[in-house]
Amino acid sequence: EVQHGLIHCVVRLAVELEVLLSSSNQSWFDMTISIHGKLWLATLTLTAGTPAAVSASASSSPSSSSSSSSSSSSRDPQAPPRERCRRDAKDEKWANLCTWLLDTCGAIGVEDIFSGSFTHGGNLSVRGLGAARSFDAGENLLCVPRKCWFTNLVEEPGLQTNQTKYCGADIALAVQLAVETAKGEASFWAPYLNMLPKLSEYSAFHPSFLHGKEAPTFKNSWKNWVEPALDCLDQWKDTHPDVQVSYDDMHVAVTQLYTRRFGDVDMVPLADMSNTKRDAELNVGAEYLDSQSSAFCLQAKRAIEAGEELLVDYGSSGHDSVTMFVLYGFALPSQYHLGVAKPDGVTVGEGLCEGLMPKDIATWPPPKTGPASNLRNFAKSHCATPEARAGRDSRFLTLEQELRDTRTALMSTADDLKRANQELKGVRIELADALDDAKRLRTLAAAGVGAVLCIAWFGAMFYFSTSRPNETQVESAGAERTSASSQAKKPAAKDAPTTDVPAQAPPYGGPELRKR
Repeated sequence: EVQHGLIHCVVRLAVELEVLLSSSNQSWFDMTISIHGKLWLATLTLTAGTPAAVSASASSSPSSSSSSSSSSSSRDPQAPPRERCRRDAKDEKWANLCTWLLDTCGAIGVEDIFSGSFTHGGNLSVRGLGAARSFDAGENLLCVPRKCWFTNLVEEPGLQTNQTKYCGADIALAVQLAVETAKGEASFWAPYLNMLPKLSEYSAFHPSFLHGKEAPTFKNSWKNWVEPALDCLDQWKDTHPDVQVSYDDMHVAVTQLYTRRFGDVDMVPLADMSNTKRDAELNVGAEYLDSQSSAFCLQAKRAIEAGEELLVDYGSSGHDSVTMFVLYGFALPSQYHLGVAKPDGVTVGEGLCEGLMPKDIATWPPPKTGPASNLRNFAKSHCATPEARAGRDSRFLTLEQELRDTRTALMSTADDLKRANQELKGVRIELADALDDAKRLRTLAAAGVGAVLCIAWFGAMFYFSTSRPNETQVESAGAERTSASSQAKKPAAKDAPTTDVPAQAPPYGGPELRKR
C-alpha cells in the first residue's frame, strides 16, 4: 500500500511538473523526455524487486528511410553506465545479447562497444553506445554477419514473406517480428528482441500510439502504416491459428520495424542502439564488410576517442521536422532538418505544419497521455511561428541573411575572377605570340649580322689582296730611287747653261705610283 501510494504521488507530481513546464521556455524535447525519464526512474526506485517495476529498455533506432541509423532518445535506467559488451556483463539482458552476438552470430568488434548514459539536449541523460577504445578513420567498429539480421534477406524457416493483398514485404516482416517476439526464449533472435522497447515505453511518447481524439487536426501517418499490418495479422492467423499475437503486439512490431531499420538490411542487432545528433557531430557510418555484403558494419567516419559516443545518421537533413517527429517521436532543432523556406527565409506556407498551427492546438482537449503532450510541445516549438515553420529559429535569421549576402558577394567575385582569368589567358596568348615573333626577329638579326660580318671580312681580304705591289715592282722602284738619289747629290758643271727643264720626278713614291 505504501509503495502504491508513493507511485500515485510520483505520477501526480509528474503530471503537475509537465503542466508547469509546458508554459516554460524549455524546449519540448528536453521537457518531455526528461519528465518521463524522471518518472520512470522514480517508479523503478520505489518498486525495485516487485512485479510493478517498469521495463525501460528503450533504445535508439535507425532511420527507416535510409541505410544510416536513426533513433529516438533512449531511456534505460536499468542499464549500468559504461558497461562493455561482454559475456560477463552485469546486466543480464545486455550479457545475453553480447554472448549471442559473439558465440552464435560471430560478430566482430562486439567487445569494443559499451552501453552507457550520454548527455543530449543540454542536460538530458540517454542511453546509447560508445567506443571502448580509440578507432582510426575508416576503421570498422562493429560488424554483424548477415545471418543475424532480422530482414527479408535472411532465408530462415518461418521468415518467408509471401506478399498478398494485405501483406507486402515490410508488413509481412513486421508480422514475423511479432510472431518471433511471441515465441519468447524459443526464438532465434530472443537475446536481441528482449532488448527492444516495449509497449509501455512507446505509449509514453511515440506518435504511433497517439489517439486521434487527442489531436483531431493532426494527420498521423501511423494509422496508414498500422492498419494494413493488422489486416495482414488476421490473414496470418487464418493459416496459423496457434499463433498468439495480439493487435497491440502487432502495433509494437510495426513501430519497432519502422523506427529501427537500416534500409535494405532492416534490423541489425546492437548497431540499431546508436543515437544521433546534427550532421556535423556524426562519427559513424553504415558500410558492408565486403563486396558480398556478408556483414553489416559501423565504420568510423573520423578518428574516434575511447569513451566517445557513437552517433549515426538518422536522415535528419533529409527529413523535415514533422516527418522526423512522426517517425521517431522527436526531432532535432529546426535548423538541422530539411528546410522548406522560401528565399526570404520567413514567409512559408502552412502545408508542413497542417493541423499543428496554434489555432489548431487551441481546439485540442487537454493532453492526457504522453504522445499527445509530446505532440503539443513539438507543435509549439516547430510550428508556432513563421520562423519555426521555415525550419529556422529566429535567432538564425540575421545570420542567414548575412550568409546569403556573403554568398552573393562571393559569387560576384567568382564571376569577376573568371573574367579576369579569361583576360589573362588572352594576354598570355598574345605574350606567347610576341615571344615567338621576338625569337624569329632575333634569329633573323643574328643571320643578318653574320652576313654583314662575312661580307665585310671578304671585302677587306679582297681589298688588301689586290692593292699590295709584287716583289719585282718593289725592287725596280728601289733601284730607280737609289740612282736618282745619287744623281741629285752630284754638283752641277761650273759653266753649264741653265735651262727650264724640271728635275726628273722621283722614281718612287711620286704621284704616278700613288695614283697607280
